[in-house]
Amino acid sequence: MATPEGLTSTFSDIESKIDALLSSINKRNTDIENGTPRQQTIRIHNENKKNLQALEKTFQKAQMDYRACVLASELTPLQARNFSGQMEQFEQQINEAKQIITKHDGNEPIVGTSEVHGETEHTRQMTDQEMIENADRQIDRQNDLLDVHHTKMQRNIQKGQAISDTLDQQDKQIDRVNEKAVKETDRTNATTAKMKRISTKSALVLYIVLVVLILVFIIQMATKNFGLGFWDKK
Repeated sequence: MATPEGLTSTFSDIESKIDALLSSINKRNTDIENGTPRQQTIRIHNENKKNLQALEKTFQKAQMDYRACVLASELTPLQARNFSGQMEQFEQQINEAKQIITKHDGNEPIVGTSEVHGETEHTRQMTDQEMIENADRQIDRQNDLLDVHHTKMQRNIQKGQAISDTLDQQDKQIDRVNEKAVKETDRTNATTAKMKRISTKSALVLYIVLVVLILVFIIQMATKNFGLGFWDKK
């Protein structure tokens, strides 16, 4: 399922692939100017075509994921603007790279200048003032994207603080349970000690009673045998 976090990761991947593709195109152009053998430049050209196809598939998937997030209302208006602006920029760069790759398949330089990286047909037609305004818009978009990331970080910090507070409360509850357990253990030990004392006293009383009964029995037997008659009246 498409998510804003997934879109951010996909867009970062697309940006890296576009940079790598433009760098490779620029390298091939430089190699041609430096007289690199045709076989080697053709190999680089074929690799660029494969990378372009993979890039287009990734971009198409990103477009579908973006639409899915918009339909599911998972994007804030600021996020939607940022992603939309990035897609427009990506589409321009991909179309420019596609035109360059499909148009030139020989040993001639791919473009009129070796400085291809970051340059598009759209920006080549701009005046200096328009270039400055375009750069300002790019910076504004980047700032908006940074604001989004900052907001996410703040939410994560708040979640972390809430989790920390919950753990502190649980620690306090555990401490109270431990204190109660210690008190109950002390009570149990005190009760056990009392029971031991009572048991000892009971055994002593039983022993005394037994001794008394034995003495009484001895005395009674003695009176019968010797006729002392302490209890018999004549």
